[in-house]
Amino acid sequence: MLAALEHPAFLVDTAGIIRLCNAPAEALLPRPLPRPTGAAFAAFLQRAGLPALWAMRPPELARAERLEAMGRLYDLVQRPILSGGAVAGRLVELKECFAVGSTQERLQAVSRQLQVLSGCIEISSDGICILDNQGVILYLNPVYERITGLKRDALMGRNMRDMVAEGVFDQAASLKALEIGRPATLPLKLSSGKSVLVSATPLLDENGAISRVVCSIRDVTELNRLQQELDSVAALKTLYEEELRDLKKNGSHGRPFAFRSEAMRRIVELALRLGPVDATVLLQGESGVGKEVIADFLQKNSLRRDKPFIKVNCAAIPENLLESELFGYARGAFTGANREGKVGIFEAANQGTLLLDEVGELSPALQVKLLRVLQDKTVLRIGDTVGREVDVRILAATNRDLAAMVEHGGFRKDLYYRINVVPICIPPLRERKEDIVSLIQIFLKRFNERYNTDKRLHPRARQVFLEYAWPGNVRELENIIERLVVTSPASTLHECDLPDHLFRRGENGLSFTLMRGKSLKEIMDEHEAMILRRCFSEYGTTRAVAAALGIHQSNVVRKARRLNLRDLVADR
Repeated sequence: MLAALEHPAFLVDTAGIIRLCNAPAEALLPRPLPRPTGAAFAAFLQRAGLPALWAMRPPELARAERLEAMGRLYDLVQRPILSGGAVAGRLVELKECFAVGSTQERLQAVSRQLQVLSGCIEISSDGICILDNQGVILYLNPVYERITGLKRDALMGRNMRDMVAEGVFDQAASLKALEIGRPATLPLKLSSGKSVLVSATPLLDENGAISRVVCSIRDVTELNRLQQELDSVAALKTLYEEELRDLKKNGSHGRPFAFRSEAMRRIVELALRLGPVDATVLLQGESGVGKEVIADFLQKNSLRRDKPFIKVNCAAIPENLLESELFGYARGAFTGANREGKVGIFEAANQGTLLLDEVGELSPALQVKLLRVLQDKTVLRIGDTVGREVDVRILAATNRDLAAMVEHGGFRKDLYYRINVVPICIPPLRERKEDIVSLIQIFLKRFNERYNTDKRLHPRARQVFLEYAWPGNVRELENIIERLVVTSPASTLHECDLPDHLFRRGENGLSFTLMRGKSLKEIMDEHEAMILRRCFSEYGTTRAVAAALGIHQSNVVRKARRLNLRDLVADR
C-alpha cells in the first residue's frame, strides 16, 4: 500500500518507531543514511529537517499540520491504525503543497514577462485593442487612442457592436473575426478622415472556444496618399518614356498631345509620314477634338516648319471682310480701303502653311475664288488685274460633314476633292477613352504650373471623367481641369467638386458612375457624402443644412463625422 503512494508515507507504531516507509520518504533524507525503518519517527523528522510538532501527540488529537521543510511546504496527516478495536500505530503522510522558493521565482519571472509584453504593446507603432468573446473592449494602448482620436475612458468596457450601431465605426474587424472564427482584415474610414487597416485575430482557450480577440490598427492615410502620388508619377513616367521613344524613332519636332489610343497612334504616324510632302490635308472631326493641334503637329514636322504658319477661322470673320483678308486688295479698290492696298493672308503665308479652319462655312462665292487659288497657285487681289503667284501648303479643318454638304449642294464638289487629298478624321474623345487619363495628367501639370498650385485628382473623380461622354471633347476636358484647379480649395479634387453635368443620371436621379464593384452601403455613403458637401457649400452651417434636408442638426453632425467630413462641421 505504501509503495503505491507518490508522496512520502510512514507506518509508525505506538512507541513512535518507524516500521515501514516508501521510497519518496527515504528520498527526504540526505545521502548516505541508513534506512529509517526501526528509528524513532521523531528522530527521523528532526534529521530530515522536519519539526516533530505533533509526532508524539495522541492519535485521537491528531490533525493535519502545514509546515515548511527543505524549501518545500507540506501537509502532515496521520491516521490511526486499529487492531482489535485498539490503536496499533499510525499512518503518517507528508503531502507537498508546492515548492515555495521555485514557485515564487516562477511567479516573479511571469510577472517580469508580463511587464515586458505590456511595455511592447504600449510602445507598439500599431494600435492594439483586446476584446472578450462578446466584443467588449478590455484593453487598448495609447497608439490606438492616437489613431482613432478616441479616449481610453470612452472605450474601455464598451461593446464594439454598440459603437458600430452608433456610427463610431462603420464596421469592425473584431466582430467579423468573432463571426467567422478566424482572422479578419478590413479597411476602415474613420470620422477623423484617416484611412486605417484593422486586423483581428481570435485567441482560443483549451476547449477550442474563442476567449479573446486581439485587434491591430494601422494608419494607412499617408500610404494611400503616397500611392496616389506614385500612380501619378508612374503615369507621367510612362508618358515621357513614350514621347522620348517616339522622338528618337521618328526625329519629329514634338507630339500633338498625350495619347494612348490606337486611333490617335495611327493619326500621328500618318502625320509624320506627311512631313516631307506638301499634300493638302483635310482635318475632320467634332468641335474640340484637337484638329488645330494636329495641324500644328503637321506644320512642325514638315519641310516648311521654319516658314510662316497662318491660321484663319473662316467662321469668325464676317463674309464681307473675309475675301479681302484672304486675297488682299489693290490701291483704291474701294471706298475706305488702305491707299497703299493690302497684302492678303495667302500672300503673307507664301512659302509657308495656311490653315483654313471651319472651311465648311465659306460662302459659295468664296469657294470659287479659293478653288482658283488652289488650281492656279495665283492670287488676284480685289480691284487688281494682275495675279500674284503664291506657294502655300493648305491645311483645311471642319467639324461639318463636307461629303453630305456636297450631296445637298452646300459645298462645291470640285473644291471638296481639291482639299480632300489626304483626309484625317479625328475620333471624338468618347471613342478613345484610353487617352483621358494621360490628358488629365498633362492638363493638371500645365495648370498647376500656371497657377502655382499642386492639385491632384482623386481616383473616384477620375472614374467620373472616364464615364462621361465628353460632347465638348478635349477642349471641354481642358476647360474643366482648369476650372477645378482655380476654384477648388482642397489639394485633392474629389467627385463632389465636379460639375453636375459630368454625372450620368438614371431614372431615379442617382448617379451610377461609381457603383461598379461596390456594396450598397459604400454606394449610399458616397452619395450621402456628396449631398452633404454640396449642401454645406450652399448653406454654410449645420443648422441651415439640417433645415434644408429636413433632419435634426445632431444628425447632420453625426453623419458628417461618420462619412469623414469632419472639416465641414468644424466651427459650424
